[in-house]
Amino acid sequence: MQLDLFERYKHNHFLVPISVNTLKKIGEHIGVSTDFLVFDASCGKGGSVISLAKMFGCSAIGLDDRPEFVEDGRRRTLFEDLSHLIDLLVHTNDDFPFDDDYFDLVLLCEPAYPSSTASKLNRLTRIVKPGGWIAYSGLVWKSDDENIASERLMKWLDSYLPCEPIDVEELWAHLIEQGYEVEFVEHETDHTWENFLAPQARSIIENRLEYAESLEAQDMLDRWQLDLEIYHKCGGKQLLGYATFLLRCPWGKNKH
Repeated sequence: MQLDLFERYKHNHFLVPISVNTLKKIGEHIGVSTDFLVFDASCGKGGSVISLAKMFGCSAIGLDDRPEFVEDGRRRTLFEDLSHLIDLLVHTNDDFPFDDDYFDLVLLCEPAYPSSTASKLNRLTRIVKPGGWIAYSGLVWKSDDENIASERLMKWLDSYLPCEPIDVEELWAHLIEQGYEVEFVEHETDHTWENFLAPQARSIIENRLEYAESLEAQDMLDRWQLDLEIYHKCGGKQLLGYATFLLRCPWGKNKH
């Protein structure tokens, strides 16, 4: 029995450790309203756009390459009576099929492990209105305290090379060089991480019982559990965080 990612995140509303409070802060800061059109470039189950639509009444489009996540999100929009505001669609490449200067706000949330999707920012800038906004989230270094370095944590990070967690100050400087205004960086709390990881722990427990006789399933569950242990037992909580950069696009931006 081979378990998939949908099973891992079946109890999660958000597929990244971002909080409703962060989304609310973004919406209040930029004045999201019923006139806004929001785009989530990697929407998962649509947790972010659903939250924004509930709080501010904005319209939104979300794309994701996993049909099972999109379908789950569509069910949620129906349950929340938001299907008239939100479209969640399956899309399997990084060529965003929208006109230039189309959206007021774009979300790009990297997963909770080292990734390299920051390269999408240039392509996303094309579809944001001049002076519009991009909220970019990702795994960041929280501390450089070598006293809490862990061999298991370093081995886990090495498995994602050449990617690595974001250095906040370094990325901030790079974004300014690219012509963005960095309005603020919001760091998620330990409580947000717990809200993200606890549903996965529940899924692991449930599947260990259901597939107790499957060595293949148990091996996959061991790998999922390693991510939780990296955070709780191996220095992840001390060294790694998750942060959102709120960027304002240049008014006279170049088309990429």
